[in-house]
Amino acid sequence: TGHTQSQWAVQLQHTYRQLLTNKSMKASRTTAEKAAEHSEQVQFPWRVWDYLLLATTTFYAGDWEEAQTTFEKCIALDPGNSWMHNLMPASALYVRAYTGDSSMVASLKQTCVRLQAIPEDVSIGTWDEIPNVVEGLALFKEDESVASCYPLIVRGLEKGAIINFIARPWQMVAGISAASGGQWELAE
Repeated sequence: TGHTQSQWAVQLQHTYRQLLTNKSMKASRTTAEKAAEHSEQVQFPWRVWDYLLLATTTFYAGDWEEAQTTFEKCIALDPGNSWMHNLMPASALYVRAYTGDSSMVASLKQTCVRLQAIPEDVSIGTWDEIPNVVEGLALFKEDESVASCYPLIVRGLEKGAIINFIARPWQMVAGISAASGGQWELAE
């Protein structure tokens, strides 16, 4: 019983907590699948968030192709959402990097250049895509592009960024970026 939006918020928090704290990605994925199915059944207008968590748990469970499909569904469910507009394409590219699809390296590089020109006052989705782009480029050993993002990552850390929505620690990404530029002391 109770307000539908409140019930959904509790369900979302439970699913996210499960992702961050559960030792079993299979159990986390099952929880996320149930949440997405429930949101779909009742047609929650904000069900895109459940699918985002499903895509994330699917990714961490190692099913990268299915994660890619689910990230793309997130974009289709709410194409006008500015937060999703920035995060989802970067997440989809990031997942494609893990599948070995090198055809998207150019898109990741373009995103990296675009992000370096962002003003201080931008949406959280814009900041949230940075770790995905950096790690995606690092997977293809695009060291120059990855290293060029280090000042941007430092800006994010200075703003208080700790972890992005799909659980990529900013300090880890800062280390990847610094190491790509040969800045070993900063990478530690």
